[in-house]
Amino acid sequence: MTWGKRRAIVIILVLIFLIGVMFWSASKPGLSIASNSVLVMDASGQIEEQRAPDFFSTFNGTVPVLHDYIDALDQARTDPRITGLVVRIAPLQTGWGKLEEIRAHLLKFRSSGKPTICYLGYDGIQNPEYYLASACKEIWLVPTAPVSIRGMMAQAIFFRGTLDKLKIVPEYYHIAEFKTASNTFTEKKFTPEHKEEVEGLLRSVYEQYLRDTSKARDMTRDQFESILNRAPLSTNEAVQAKIVDRVGYWDQVQDYFKGRKGGWNPISLNQYRSIPSAPNFALDKIAIIHATGLIVSGDSSTTAAGGFIMGGDSVASDLRKARQDSSIKAIVLRVDSGGGSVVA
Repeated sequence: MTWGKRRAIVIILVLIFLIGVMFWSASKPGLSIASNSVLVMDASGQIEEQRAPDFFSTFNGTVPVLHDYIDALDQARTDPRITGLVVRIAPLQTGWGKLEEIRAHLLKFRSSGKPTICYLGYDGIQNPEYYLASACKEIWLVPTAPVSIRGMMAQAIFFRGTLDKLKIVPEYYHIAEFKTASNTFTEKKFTPEHKEEVEGLLRSVYEQYLRDTSKARDMTRDQFESILNRAPLSTNEAVQAKIVDRVGYWDQVQDYFKGRKGGWNPISLNQYRSIPSAPNFALDKIAIIHATGLIVSGDSSTTAAGGFIMGGDSVASDLRKARQDSSIKAIVLRVDSGGGSVVA
């Protein structure tokens, strides 16, 4: 038997095995939701906009993406089997836009009247973590963790001084004063326009943070900012300042629900989203098209580290297919990108 035939047999056997695993996973009986269940969601790290479009991502479906959080919150809000919500918040590396979107759906869930607890039980409680937590009716804090909320800052690195010492002259072209990407190499400090640009964005984020969080905690904007100005806060100071409601460990959160009618019947986000919902037989559809990652010419792909690359041809093709499909009545284009090729 030749080497080529042996390789072909190995590839076929591997494919048969993977297909078998997929069918076995699909054939497993679904979970049932007990009445008086409490939905437990973990929010930590980077929350991605979408899953990687590759074959092996099928077997890594345990990591929820943005729409998993949002869909679960919307469904649980009106699900009579779900009687409460706990969000365990760990350090986040997620942008403010995604946090704002999850937070908005948390506020909708809170309006249902079901108990909502955001549990800050980890190190690294700063502005992003607290911003998300403020959407819950109650904020619980582990007794050993300070709350390091504070004012905001922005910074930039400029290499021009180092390049001058190395006798290197950077040559870049840019359009007008506010195109500042090349300033890292051509400048030694902020230009007035670059500073105006950064300060404008920073002020916008900061003011929204103050406005949204103070409203959720029944404070004025100035009251909440005065708390920021004397942070970080110990657990006792956080309770006295009314930015958290209770201090407790995870077992005490469980005891809280055990003391309520219905008790403690937790269901995780992964379990809840794995339960099939009712089929949608609507003839009219809305297409959701993702535009994620660095923008390049050609087709979309992923990086070696699992990041996204947005190909102009691929996104245009998706839009074209949706436009030509008569059953699709609207298109939502979700952009999660820092930019890239203008040609693409």
